[in-house]
Amino acid sequence: MQSDFLWHPDPLGVAIGTLLAVFSLGAGSYIYTSLALMTIAKKLSHPRPWLAWIPFANTALILQMGGFHWAWVFLFLVPFAGWAVLIALSTISMWRVFEKRNYPGALALFQLGGFIPYISLLLTLTFLILLGFVAWKDRTAELGQPSSTSNKSKPKTKKDRLNFLKKRLAKWYPASIPAPAPGAPSRPIAASRRQKNQKKRK
Repeated sequence: MQSDFLWHPDPLGVAIGTLLAVFSLGAGSYIYTSLALMTIAKKLSHPRPWLAWIPFANTALILQMGGFHWAWVFLFLVPFAGWAVLIALSTISMWRVFEKRNYPGALALFQLGGFIPYISLLLTLTFLILLGFVAWKDRTAELGQPSSTSNKSKPKTKKDRLNFLKKRLAKWYPASIPAPAPGAPSRPIAASRRQKNQKKRK
């Protein structure tokens, strides 16, 4: 009689539920990773950041951001040896990407955690969290200089550089002080100090 009140799970229902859970986690992880890679590609001024959403093309994107040619992605067609080389190149590329974003490159080694038994899930989650920091948390360099990837005002064309120099000259030499002639010292105060030092030496 007691066995009639016990719940007996349906094996088919358990299998379907497990598959749905795994699919949901995989889809969420893929969307998160693609969005993070696209954000990093934009901040590194990559011309095609949307490649982060395409399978295999996202690996080529990582290789390009790391300084390698995108064609190395075809090593995926070579079993075992090609896979090992591709994993090594993608890890080196991610190391360089982390450094370009002013993060320690060694943190990219967490992406290899999926190959370590027992703690693979923990290391993979750690890498996803780190990837989010690299994508959305701009970090300044060690010397206090602003991040090169976040400096969007850097002049790129010749016209932009000329306008940039004009603005700098306008700050250094207001309208009441004439700008120096070509070939003259950029700082009149510095030139006068040099003359005083020369007189003292004489």
